[in-house]
Amino acid sequence: MAPTKGTIRKKAHLPLVLENVDKAKEAFKNVSSAWEKELDKMIARMEVLDRELLDDGKDDELGELSVTGQIMIEKSIDKLIDNMEEFDRQHKNLHTEVSKIGRIIERHFPWDITGNFRREKNLEERRYQNDACQLIHDMLVTDGNYDLADDFNEKVIPNLNLGAIDEWATIKECRTAMTDVELEDDYFFAMRFIETWLPEKEEFQMEMCKHYVMKQICEGEEFKSIDTLIWFDTKTYHKDVARLCGAILFGKSAISNPRYSDMYDPDGWANSKLLLKELTGRAHTTMAEIFHVGRAMISKLSSLRKTFFKECLDIDEELPVEVYPVKQIHSTFTCPILKEQTTGKNPPMKLQCGHVISKEAMNRLTSTRVVTSRSQMGRQTRLKCPYCPKEQNMEAAKQVYFSHVSDDYWD
Repeated sequence: MAPTKGTIRKKAHLPLVLENVDKAKEAFKNVSSAWEKELDKMIARMEVLDRELLDDGKDDELGELSVTGQIMIEKSIDKLIDNMEEFDRQHKNLHTEVSKIGRIIERHFPWDITGNFRREKNLEERRYQNDACQLIHDMLVTDGNYDLADDFNEKVIPNLNLGAIDEWATIKECRTAMTDVELEDDYFFAMRFIETWLPEKEEFQMEMCKHYVMKQICEGEEFKSIDTLIWFDTKTYHKDVARLCGAILFGKSAISNPRYSDMYDPDGWANSKLLLKELTGRAHTTMAEIFHVGRAMISKLSSLRKTFFKECLDIDEELPVEVYPVKQIHSTFTCPILKEQTTGKNPPMKLQCGHVISKEAMNRLTSTRVVTSRSQMGRQTRLKCPYCPKEQNMEAAKQVYFSHVSDDYWD
């Protein structure tokens, strides 16, 4: 499916989302690294106090603690409480970071999946035809179907005035070179190939060099591998080159030497050749990724569409059975109106229509009316749900309690 204007506009906001995702990941990493050791220390400290002050005195008749012991326990508990409060504060900050990402996505990425299910005519536009033809030709070339790609280039692309693309000839030449030359022992061809076609894989080039040198040492031809080190800049890889030179001087004894044994892998050279062929043999083209994503997502989007357009039942009473969630969920709720997490004083409330908002938001939306009927005197509170036009009574709203969470959670 061709990209739409909405898709292009959304891509402009992707850097903002990714920036906040990186910040959230960094915050999670900092909390995890800081508190993992701290929690272990607190547990160990309390275990020591329990063992030294409580268990040692269990045989005493009176079983009383000294004043010093009581002070030590009280201070440890106070410090434990302070640490837990700080941990809770940082935990809430993590929720804030995640909620911020959600608000950015909600603001800049309005979801509308109807376009995935209606018949569109985007491919009738010339610019989308050009993009589609480039994707198809790219996939044919990288899959090795050169004859089909040439026919496609001659019969379809000239009509669209795309012109020649040098990358296609480069890919074809790269594939032909890998097919014609056998890499069984041609290390120098492998190095030249990586240097020419895969310049960004310099670290992989060094790994291949290590495996090849150790293979030559194992076969007793270590001095033939000295020339293999000329491909590398000694300033960048001086440590690796120095270790390989030392292994060459030690000969076969380097295989069992602790200083060099980590570089030896009996299958290292063979695996490197297979990986090199895989890197150049079949690229992951955009068209292949589209097929993969479409195959995985179309069925899910269809089910999602049926759910969105299904008529909702208007049930005021709760179901007579309790349905447990399949996966573990976090017992927090953020009010969609006030954008704040609910607390014990401001719990989540389920309205008659089924929508859930916080109690404070419900109070703000409530209008008070005076009832003068003979059968019913007093004041009645009514409100309209912000998500649907249904008017309902505030007193009919039910407070939501999370499963497996005690009342002490809110305190």
